[in-house]
Amino acid sequence: MYGQLLLRKNKPAEAETCLLTMSLMHPRWAEGWGGLYLYYSQVHNIEGMELALQMAKKYLDVPNPIQQDYFSSTEDLAWSSQFCTDIYSRTAVLMIKLRLLDEAERMIKLIGMGGIREYLLAVLAYYDKEFLHALEHLDKAKDLLGTNYGICGLIGHCFMKINNQSNAIVSYEMVLPMFNRPDDIHLIYLFCGMCYDVTGSWQKARKLALLCCKYSPTPQTWTHAGSYYFKQNDLLSAEQCLIQANLCDNRLPEPWTYLALINANLGKEQETQLCLTQAKRFGNADSPVIQNVEKILDSMKLEQ
Repeated sequence: MYGQLLLRKNKPAEAETCLLTMSLMHPRWAEGWGGLYLYYSQVHNIEGMELALQMAKKYLDVPNPIQQDYFSSTEDLAWSSQFCTDIYSRTAVLMIKLRLLDEAERMIKLIGMGGIREYLLAVLAYYDKEFLHALEHLDKAKDLLGTNYGICGLIGHCFMKINNQSNAIVSYEMVLPMFNRPDDIHLIYLFCGMCYDVTGSWQKARKLALLCCKYSPTPQTWTHAGSYYFKQNDLLSAEQCLIQANLCDNRLPEPWTYLALINANLGKEQETQLCLTQAKRFGNADSPVIQNVEKILDSMKLEQ
């Protein structure tokens, strides 16, 4: 990444030194040589390109020698690199993970015409927020590569981003029963649940939210689960989910806001006041829900 950023700053000599040092320190890392190949292609060094490509292909099937390499070993949440086996696409994947999208596009252009190229172009369009353009590439990728969780999941994400929840649900529901998908697809669980929420299918939304919490127990996922229980008037289950959200991080206003509303509905004045204070403290003072809770709290005091 640093080498490419140096090149962006018009410092080609420093960039080459950085990339060469990286390749010499980790000579069996194919994507490292791929990054050096990309550099030489940008500065039009044909001999350097040939050498870097030769080394990259030599170590293409060698396991990643760099321990604790987060970017190479971790899949992005919104898309999949399962199709990417050649050096061009694997280097493009690394560049996308580093969010060096211009450099990724240059590598993708070196990939021959086909489904992998279309899919990676769709990923770039997704990150550029050109969702309709991404869908065009995904349609082509689907025709060439067939239906799989990576393509269908990204189609669902694009439809969700343009507020087409019905089509998003269709795509997500194609992913859920697939036998060759990863177990942890918690972003699909989360987004599909949000689409179910918009369409009023709260029980389905709740089920997916709990699956999401299983694989990624964050304040946001627990809050989503709690909100779906709340909409089904299961206040005690909602409260338990929101308590879990606060155990993950008790500085977020949304769980406290829901807890204030739940305690207000249960007639618990002291608990309502405590949660209300915390919600305001962390930045939710002007929300309509808070104002509604304050009215309920005032009515409780009048009844005493």
